[in-house]
Amino acid sequence: MASIRERLDRIKHDPAALIDPDVVEHACRVAGHRWRRRVLDPVGTLHVFAAQVARGNTAMAHLVLLAGSRFSESAYCQARARLPVAVVRAVFEAFTARAVDSLAHSADPWRGHRVVIIDGTGVATPDSPELRELLGVPNGVAPGCGLPVAHVLAVFDAHHGLLLDLHVAPAHTHDLRHVHDLHPALREGDVLVGDRGLCSYVHLAVLAKAGIHGVFRMSDARAMPFPAKRGERTRRGYNRHRRHEPILVELIDENDQIVEIVKPHNRPGHVSPELFASIPGKLIVRAVRYRVHAAGARTRCVTLLTTLTDAAAYPAAALAELYLTRWRIEVNLRHLKRTLGMDRLKCRDLDGVTRELLMYALVYNAACVVRARSAAARGVDPVRVSFIDALRWMLLEDETSATPIRELKLWPLRPPRVHPRGIKRKASPFRVLRRPRQVIIARILANRAAAN
Repeated sequence: MASIRERLDRIKHDPAALIDPDVVEHACRVAGHRWRRRVLDPVGTLHVFAAQVARGNTAMAHLVLLAGSRFSESAYCQARARLPVAVVRAVFEAFTARAVDSLAHSADPWRGHRVVIIDGTGVATPDSPELRELLGVPNGVAPGCGLPVAHVLAVFDAHHGLLLDLHVAPAHTHDLRHVHDLHPALREGDVLVGDRGLCSYVHLAVLAKAGIHGVFRMSDARAMPFPAKRGERTRRGYNRHRRHEPILVELIDENDQIVEIVKPHNRPGHVSPELFASIPGKLIVRAVRYRVHAAGARTRCVTLLTTLTDAAAYPAAALAELYLTRWRIEVNLRHLKRTLGMDRLKCRDLDGVTRELLMYALVYNAACVVRARSAAARGVDPVRVSFIDALRWMLLEDETSATPIRELKLWPLRPPRVHPRGIKRKASPFRVLRRPRQVIIARILANRAAAN
């Protein structure tokens, strides 16, 4: 058991522990959780939980062997289920705050701002009745088939890749519904970059009110002519629910303009009446249009909507380059879902799923800290250091035989390398079930009985 704690608690020369016992005990008291001092107390359980996730969410039997059979699989399962979700979240938030502070000196701000990227993804869960009812299954799945899917909305630091916060929701949940729940992870002066699903008047107005800038690809549902109309906005006596056309405030060039947009008449369902009433009726934003000439790119023309209206401080070319960094979130999610194994969870209730996701986020951030320190020692961008190499280095058993942090694998710069969006073969040789498993089993047994 001590070896598991040492491997994950140290994070190689990190003065701040991965799991702070003081934070755990305080969170347990706040949550009203009572425990005894034993091998699988809250601190010990969290260390074993982190060791499990860091090893690809390995089986509990493997953890028992790693711990020298000091506890059974059932004991660990029960101890993990007893942990309040608030305790795991407190540990994650405490470590993330320490990581952000420790890496602040090595941050590379974009024109004086920290860049934060946001997106949602789906995570498959076990097919338990509780999760099927609470989370739902994807569209197009026959009744009784498919797996429940949790919609995870995550926000990352674009430079270091740290996962700042996440939110768990049912499968059929739009990103905008819970984006306001992640705003506390941001700070004044940040630039939030997201795709077209997060480009709305209410979202931009809430960010502007908090002193946070937004750069989003504009939705096709919003009309944005270049140049926009000048003069007064035409009033309509019909279709008042539809968005009104933008009014030109300043034309910077043929593909760059500052416009005035108006607040929608209908309040979105995810916005409270108090918040909607506090939003101003008009908003000044900037629309930037540019063309993509890179080989292999699907999109040829992109229109951005942003609250960064100073064209001298934020040229259109810089905004286009900034939006390109949004792709880093896809790589970060791939590290979580494929490298760490978060694409398929194991817990069979909603609290267990939330605990599991938070622990994945904790271990992921620990590897990002190792990667960032290796990058700082070599003077390169952290995204060039191999994530899986940093994870393996973090888990080395023998400190004396560990590879120096400066020698972690470094990915070379290979522009303009492109790859097709496809694979050579299916990931699994088994066919996908189109009918419930029990129905298929009954038919096989019936056919077997008829044959005999």
